[in-house]
Amino acid sequence: MKKILTIATAFMLAVSLTGCQKWLEATSSSQISGEKLFTSRAGFHEALSGVYLLMGSSSCYGMNYTWFVNELTAAPLAKQNGNIYNDLQNNRYTTVHTTPYIESMWSGGYNVIANVNKILLELENRRDVVSDQTEYSLIKGELLAIRAYLHFDLMCMFGLPSWGGENASKLTIPYVTVYEKEPAVQRSYSETAALLMADIDEAIELLSSDPIRGNVSQEFDESINADGFWDRRTFHLNWYAVRALKARVLLQQEEYAAAAQLSKEILDEVLEKEVVRWVDPVELINTIDSDYESRDWTFSCEHLFTLEIPDYFDSLKAYFFGADNAHGNFLVLSQAVVSELYQIPYIFTDDGWVTPVGDIRGPALMLTYSAQGYRIYKYYSSGSSVYRNRQPMIRISELCFICAEAAIRDNDLESATSYINMVNAHRGIEEKLRPDNNVDLTGNNPLYFLWKEYIKEFICEGRVFNFHKRVDKDIFTGGVSGGEGADELLYKSFNVLTYPYPVEETSYGHIQEL
Repeated sequence: MKKILTIATAFMLAVSLTGCQKWLEATSSSQISGEKLFTSRAGFHEALSGVYLLMGSSSCYGMNYTWFVNELTAAPLAKQNGNIYNDLQNNRYTTVHTTPYIESMWSGGYNVIANVNKILLELENRRDVVSDQTEYSLIKGELLAIRAYLHFDLMCMFGLPSWGGENASKLTIPYVTVYEKEPAVQRSYSETAALLMADIDEAIELLSSDPIRGNVSQEFDESINADGFWDRRTFHLNWYAVRALKARVLLQQEEYAAAAQLSKEILDEVLEKEVVRWVDPVELINTIDSDYESRDWTFSCEHLFTLEIPDYFDSLKAYFFGADNAHGNFLVLSQAVVSELYQIPYIFTDDGWVTPVGDIRGPALMLTYSAQGYRIYKYYSSGSSVYRNRQPMIRISELCFICAEAAIRDNDLESATSYINMVNAHRGIEEKLRPDNNVDLTGNNPLYFLWKEYIKEFICEGRVFNFHKRVDKDIFTGGVSGGEGADELLYKSFNVLTYPYPVEETSYGHIQEL
């Protein structure tokens, strides 16, 4: 039986994120020949693009890490009767229905990491091919950032919610930094976190000349970037996105002040330099299209990092908004949950569409009412839309919420509400939260309030899972109280949000169970 981590995964790469979906031929063995692929700069470009496409596979961010498995286990989606839905929503991860999904999340993540490590190996061995120092740094920086991004999420899914204290010396998932056949070594949480941060810090340093910062020379643009490969930087893990990833990790490590300071620096700079911009809620609502097809549904102008996934719409529609529900159950939010979260009036037209009012993330735009509940239209757009097939990975609103959480931890509710209000102001919400008289913020644990903000903002993006698991102990120790629909928010203990290691891994004895 094949050991998932001891034998390198087959090397599968695609030509480019924006080109045709031509997949390069995989080798017949687990050892990868780079003789053809890595003999040119274009080959390294193809390899890097292929890694991003692998990240967008259904086993990773194209389904299970974002809107399916992680969302069914952690977010308040309406209860469904299908076997896989029922098992995941009841956190049964070892059934005949769920085991293949959980194991694919593990193998899919390490498949991306194996590809990254192979390209890094070839990059060092073929410096004569990628001779320009800026391009070498960009390729290596992005690869290290991808490796860190995947390892971080694997730690969040398959590891403990806290990496410090009594857990620091416990073993966590393997952090794989080399491409070889030997079994990957399990290390402690403290050692693994150090490897994670080392990759991030080196990536930040290597990406210091990222074109997104306007630091490249005219010579670079005219020669190295003549084909435009290094354009569209928010579709790559760029310098700002990697720093935002670092803020995520700092938050996970409970270094709240450092996480907030870094988030604020990034937010100020990307808005000032117009790397991104806040979506205009009025402009969005007024987009002229009878069925909303041309709207920027994921607020992509706010993305620091986006995955572009070919044919994404076709794989999504059966779960969210297709005419034929091939899977038997749409992913929807119940009316009670929507009422609890969005707290805006519901005005229906004769055809069932919600009249655009209030919060543009709610029934005004992102959700469409049906007999089953509110369908989530976040990923909806037409075939001609430039916004189609995009999976948000890092958004500026997350930076605001990191700052808000850090302020809550410091018992500074005034600062916390200011950051939540910053997001709300760009979501069509005119009324500002005030810590002195807002019952929701002062009557409940403020982290519980922030959790509900995460659901509104990041539904079906996978971020709710990480936040939910990480803050569980702090919410329950502080106590919560809920209003109408609160029971249907399905708040769960972090213990049921830890996925088991694949049996293939633990049965060989080189990975100890959690």
